Amino acid sequence: MRHWDLGYSTFAWLDLGNPDFTGDEQIRRLAVFADRYGLEDCPAAAIAVHAVARQTALAVSGRMQGNPEMADWATAAATWTVLHVTERLSPTGYSM
Repeated sequence: MRHWDLGYSTFAWLDLGNPDFTGDEQIRRLAVFADRYGLEDCPAAAIAVHAVARQTALAVSGRMQGNPEMADWATAAATWTVLHVTERLSPTGYSM
């Protein structure tokens, strides 16, 4: 549950997935967030994966509610996060 909440927090408060910020900047901000949170079981990479899950859940919810604009926005944020953040933070080099 903690990762799920932190994933939402970074998506909402850090604009994770917003292409107005570079991948390097988003990774830096995410690292600061994770460091300040201070729990070893919540590294930046794990939080980023859960942010993508939250973005994807929002996209699905938007589609189910008939809100294609929200769904498209959340899908774009999830795709951007995978390509520019989670892919780079993953120790195995794979993305979701």
